[in-house]
Amino acid sequence: MVRPLAVLVSAFALAALTPACASDDQGDEPVAQDGAELADPACEGKRSDLWLWGYGKSFDSVLSSITMKPCMHVYANVPLLVADKTTFHKNVKDEIAAIHKYGPNFHAVAEFHVGTWRQWVTAGNGSWADAGRLFRQRMDDAGFDVKNGTDSDTWFVQELGSTLAAGNDQISAATVRGNAREMIGALYEGGKAKKMGAVTRANVGQMAFGNDYAYSAHKRNLEDLLTDEPFWNAMNSHVRWWLEEVFADPHATCDGSLNIGQRARHVNSYTMHLPRLASAEGAPASAGAARSFFSRRFVPLMNAAYDRPKENGYGDNEVSIDAFEKFVSLEVYAARSWANEHSVPEGRMGFAWAPLPTSSDDDVKRIGTRIGHAFSDSHGKLAQFACSPSGAYTFCPCDVGGAKADDSWENIYAKW
Repeated sequence: MVRPLAVLVSAFALAALTPACASDDQGDEPVAQDGAELADPACEGKRSDLWLWGYGKSFDSVLSSITMKPCMHVYANVPLLVADKTTFHKNVKDEIAAIHKYGPNFHAVAEFHVGTWRQWVTAGNGSWADAGRLFRQRMDDAGFDVKNGTDSDTWFVQELGSTLAAGNDQISAATVRGNAREMIGALYEGGKAKKMGAVTRANVGQMAFGNDYAYSAHKRNLEDLLTDEPFWNAMNSHVRWWLEEVFADPHATCDGSLNIGQRARHVNSYTMHLPRLASAEGAPASAGAARSFFSRRFVPLMNAAYDRPKENGYGDNEVSIDAFEKFVSLEVYAARSWANEHSVPEGRMGFAWAPLPTSSDDDVKRIGTRIGHAFSDSHGKLAQFACSPSGAYTFCPCDVGGAKADDSWENIYAKW
């Protein structure tokens, strides 16, 4: 999740110490010379992937509301054992089956929890590569349906932190990235079938900064990350989805004085700021590997943490159910609109599904249903179909009292 920057630095420094429209994962299938996956020609430019990461409340309201169409795929994580997040519940096979029951294009995802595996590594049990291989073995034992060279269940890393870009006084960013490469390479290689997976990276909140200096300092760290060509080449070989945690805030986007397009622009100036920077004016040639990677792999992991206060790290989501229902529609609309004019993120998007546990089941169902409908209704159509099945803008004009859009994400990240 998005946390205050200081918290992220301290937490992840420790972690770094130590079958329609099937895709083609690397392995037995032929691979393009640049290491990129080959797309299924039938779905080239037509594919939509929805990623759901969360805990607490069931995904059922989202999954059951999706109208599956050709070239659509949904990936949802399976909960870890709370007492030991290196492994799964005893009823993990039932949890996997609960996702698969919706159809062959619904895939279960195993979560590699970096914080817990960091404890395993620092306790002297093995290296980060050993951790990656052991996790893949536990995936196989748990019954995840992992196939080489086709869409199937997969793994994802939760989560890489701010030290990936910034380092800290204990460890350099270069060392952090080296550890991440070791771990992710083992996750790709380690199971019964080679399998590309996903990585989540914690970012800062949309309203985290109060002045241009803080925005610029964050940008400089990202520039260092974006120019690490060996890192991005390694990601290109092993990672199929890069989920950037960009939890847009309704208080920074649901400004009723703006039209829908302007509200969506403020969502995108934040959610797309990493790939925007990779392609920005003045970007050096050394950012080319990251730019190429993002064009096929970037996923904005957006905000579905209804009712949560800003202290929880997802933004200030204590708004009405009506406003949040329209806000999640606006997020889907924004991602679809951006994809219509840019190489990123094509049809890929994700949501951190973390409604407040005390929220009513009816309210949570409304949010989940709206996400499912917005995603599937807009697949292969104009972005405005994220706002209603008819293409009217019914569910997109979110309006939160006191909301004020900020141009800093757009302006400061527009050039190097």
